[in-house]
Amino acid sequence: MDFRDFAIHHHADQLYGDKPYAYHLDDVHGILLSYKSSCDPSLLILLEYFSYGHDLIEDTKATKEIITEKTNDLIAYSIDLISDPIAPVRSERKKLAYANFSDCKDDDVKTIAATGKIADRTANTLQSITDYKNAICKQDRKRASSSMRMYCSEYQGFINTYSGHCAIPALLTKLNLLNDEALSIISGNYNL
Repeated sequence: MDFRDFAIHHHADQLYGDKPYAYHLDDVHGILLSYKSSCDPSLLILLEYFSYGHDLIEDTKATKEIITEKTNDLIAYSIDLISDPIAPVRSERKKLAYANFSDCKDDDVKTIAATGKIADRTANTLQSITDYKNAICKQDRKRASSSMRMYCSEYQGFINTYSGHCAIPALLTKLNLLNDEALSIISGNYNL
Protein backbone atom coordinates (compact mmCIF):
# COMPACT_ATOMS: atom_id res chain seq x y z
CA MET A 1 0.00 0.00 0.00
CA ASP A 2 1.49 3.37 -0.99
CA PHE A 3 1.14 6.42 1.24
CA ARG A 4 -1.76 7.90 -0.73
CA ASP A 5 -3.69 4.65 -0.29
CA PHE A 6 -2.71 4.59 3.38
CA ALA A 7 -4.09 8.12 3.89
CA ILE A 8 -7.30 7.42 1.97
CA HIS A 9 -7.80 4.22 3.97
CA HIS A 10 -7.52 6.18 7.22
CA HIS A 11 -9.89 8.91 6.05
CA ALA A 12 -12.28 6.05 5.22
CA ASP A 13 -15.78 7.44 4.68
CA GLN A 14 -14.95 11.08 5.44
CA LEU A 15 -16.18 13.60 2.92
CA TYR A 16 -14.79 16.89 1.67
CA GLY A 17 -18.02 18.73 1.08
CA ASP A 18 -19.97 16.20 -0.95
CA LYS A 19 -16.86 14.49 -2.40
CA PRO A 20 -14.72 11.63 -1.10
CA TYR A 21 -11.86 12.96 1.04
CA ALA A 22 -9.37 11.72 -1.58
CA TYR A 23 -10.54 14.65 -3.70
CA HIS A 24 -9.03 17.13 -1.23
CA LEU A 25 -5.81 15.15 -0.76
CA ASP A 26 -5.32 14.94 -4.53
CA ASP A 27 -6.10 18.64 -4.84
CA VAL A 28 -3.40 19.63 -2.33
CA HIS A 29 -0.99 17.26 -4.06
CA GLY A 30 -1.81 18.75 -7.46
CA ILE A 31 -1.32 22.29 -6.19
CA LEU A 32 2.15 21.43 -4.89
CA LEU A 33 3.06 19.61 -8.12
CA SER A 34 2.02 22.64 -10.16
CA TYR A 35 5.02 24.45 -8.63
CA LYS A 36 7.55 21.67 -9.19
CA SER A 37 9.68 23.80 -11.54
CA SER A 38 10.28 26.27 -8.70
CA CYS A 39 10.86 23.71 -5.96
CA ASP A 40 13.91 21.66 -5.02
CA PRO A 41 13.21 18.06 -6.19
CA SER A 42 14.12 16.49 -2.83
CA LEU A 43 11.77 18.90 -1.02
CA LEU A 44 9.02 18.20 -3.54
CA ILE A 45 9.15 14.49 -2.70
CA LEU A 46 8.67 15.28 0.99
CA LEU A 47 5.84 17.68 0.15
CA GLU A 48 4.12 14.99 -1.91
CA TYR A 49 4.01 12.73 1.16
CA PHE A 50 2.88 15.66 3.28
CA SER A 51 0.05 16.49 0.85
CA TYR A 52 -1.52 13.08 1.34
CA GLY A 53 -0.94 12.89 5.07
CA HIS A 54 -1.55 16.45 6.21
CA ASP A 55 -4.93 15.73 7.85
CA LEU A 56 -4.19 12.26 9.23
CA ILE A 57 -3.39 13.19 12.83
CA GLU A 58 -6.06 15.86 13.07
CA ASP A 59 -8.93 13.98 11.38
CA THR A 60 -8.24 10.25 11.79
CA LYS A 61 -6.91 7.78 14.34
CA ALA A 62 -3.48 7.73 12.67
CA THR A 63 -0.66 8.73 14.98
CA LYS A 64 2.69 10.39 14.46
CA GLU A 65 4.30 7.02 15.18
CA ILE A 66 2.29 5.21 12.51
CA ILE A 67 3.06 7.96 9.98
CA THR A 68 6.76 7.69 10.86
CA GLU A 69 6.64 3.95 10.10
CA LYS A 70 5.06 4.66 6.69
CA THR A 71 7.30 7.63 5.80
CA ASN A 72 10.01 9.10 8.05
CA ASP A 73 10.46 11.32 11.12
CA LEU A 74 10.65 14.52 9.07
CA ILE A 75 7.29 14.02 7.36
CA ALA A 76 5.57 12.73 10.50
CA TYR A 77 6.83 15.66 12.59
CA SER A 78 5.77 18.13 9.86
CA ILE A 79 2.26 16.68 9.80
CA ASP A 80 2.08 16.66 13.58
CA LEU A 81 3.28 20.27 13.72
CA ILE A 82 0.36 21.61 11.65
CA SER A 83 -2.30 19.42 13.22
CA ASP A 84 -4.67 21.38 15.43
CA PRO A 85 -4.34 20.56 19.13
CA ILE A 86 -7.47 19.64 21.03
CA ALA A 87 -9.40 22.70 22.22
CA PRO A 88 -13.12 23.48 22.50
CA VAL A 89 -13.33 26.05 19.67
CA ARG A 90 -11.58 26.50 16.33
CA SER A 91 -10.05 29.88 17.20
CA GLU A 92 -8.36 28.39 20.26
CA ARG A 93 -7.11 25.38 18.25
CA LYS A 94 -5.58 27.73 15.68
CA LYS A 95 -3.94 29.86 18.39
CA LEU A 96 -2.38 26.74 19.93
CA ALA A 97 -1.29 25.40 16.54
CA TYR A 98 0.38 28.71 15.63
CA ALA A 99 2.20 28.73 18.98
CA ASN A 100 3.39 25.13 18.46
CA PHE A 101 4.71 26.07 15.03
CA SER A 102 6.50 29.15 16.36
CA ASP A 103 8.10 27.09 19.15
CA CYS A 104 9.51 24.51 16.71
CA LYS A 105 13.29 24.85 16.25
CA ASP A 106 13.70 22.54 13.23
CA ASP A 107 13.80 24.67 10.07
CA ASP A 108 13.43 21.66 7.75
CA VAL A 109 10.27 20.56 9.52
CA LYS A 110 8.93 24.11 9.48
CA THR A 111 9.60 24.45 5.74
CA ILE A 112 7.70 21.28 4.90
CA ALA A 113 4.88 22.05 7.33
CA ALA A 114 4.45 25.68 6.26
CA THR A 115 4.66 25.04 2.52
CA GLY A 116 2.26 22.11 2.77
CA LYS A 117 -0.14 24.00 5.04
CA ILE A 118 -0.20 26.92 2.60
CA ALA A 119 -1.02 24.48 -0.22
CA ASP A 120 -3.82 23.06 1.95
CA ARG A 121 -5.25 26.53 2.68
CA THR A 122 -4.93 27.39 -1.02
CA ALA A 123 -6.99 24.32 -1.89
CA ASN A 124 -9.60 25.11 0.76
CA THR A 125 -9.93 28.77 -0.20
CA LEU A 126 -10.11 27.98 -3.90
CA GLN A 127 -12.75 25.33 -3.25
CA SER A 128 -14.91 27.74 -1.23
CA ILE A 129 -14.66 30.35 -4.02
CA THR A 130 -15.50 27.73 -6.66
CA ASP A 131 -18.43 26.45 -4.59
CA TYR A 132 -19.73 30.02 -4.25
CA LYS A 133 -19.48 30.69 -7.98
CA ASN A 134 -21.13 27.37 -8.86
CA ALA A 135 -23.84 27.50 -6.20
CA ILE A 136 -27.26 26.69 -7.58
CA CYS A 137 -29.25 27.72 -4.54
CA LYS A 138 -28.99 30.35 -1.83
CA GLN A 139 -28.17 27.74 0.83
CA ASP A 140 -25.11 26.49 -1.12
CA ARG A 141 -23.91 30.05 -1.66
CA LYS A 142 -24.35 30.80 2.05
CA ARG A 143 -22.32 27.70 3.01
CA ALA A 144 -19.48 28.67 0.66
CA SER A 145 -19.59 32.25 1.89
CA SER A 146 -19.32 31.02 5.48
CA SER A 147 -16.16 29.06 4.63
CA MET A 148 -14.64 32.10 2.94
CA ARG A 149 -15.44 34.27 5.97
CA MET A 150 -13.73 31.76 8.24
CA TYR A 151 -10.58 31.59 6.09
CA CYS A 152 -10.44 35.37 5.69
CA SER A 153 -10.88 35.94 9.43
CA GLU A 154 -7.97 33.58 10.13
CA TYR A 155 -5.80 34.88 7.33
CA GLN A 156 -3.56 37.35 9.17
CA GLY A 157 -2.63 34.90 11.92
CA PHE A 158 -2.14 32.15 9.35
CA ILE A 159 0.14 34.27 7.16
CA ASN A 160 2.08 35.66 10.14
CA THR A 161 2.76 32.10 11.27
CA TYR A 162 3.57 30.27 8.05
CA SER A 163 4.63 32.67 5.29
CA GLY A 164 8.22 33.13 6.43
CA HIS A 165 8.86 29.41 6.02
CA CYS A 166 7.15 28.79 2.68
CA ALA A 167 9.59 27.32 0.16
CA ILE A 168 7.47 28.29 -2.85
CA PRO A 169 6.93 32.07 -3.03
CA ALA A 170 4.57 31.75 -6.02
CA LEU A 171 2.29 29.51 -3.92
CA LEU A 172 2.12 32.19 -1.26
CA THR A 173 1.28 34.77 -3.94
CA LYS A 174 -1.52 32.49 -5.18
CA LEU A 175 -2.99 32.24 -1.68
CA ASN A 176 -2.80 36.02 -1.24
CA LEU A 177 -4.72 36.50 -4.51
CA LEU A 178 -7.34 33.95 -3.50
CA ASN A 179 -7.78 35.62 -0.13
CA ASP A 180 -8.29 38.96 -1.88
CA GLU A 181 -10.90 37.36 -4.14
CA ALA A 182 -12.67 35.79 -1.16
CA LEU A 183 -12.68 39.14 0.65
CA SER A 184 -14.18 40.76 -2.43
CA ILE A 185 -16.94 38.16 -2.57
CA ILE A 186 -17.90 38.35 1.10
CA SER A 187 -17.81 42.14 1.11
CA GLY A 188 -20.27 42.21 -1.79
CA ASN A 189 -17.85 43.76 -4.28
CA TYR A 190 -17.85 40.75 -6.58
CA ASN A 191 -19.94 40.19 -9.68
CA LEU A 192 -20.65 36.67 -10.87
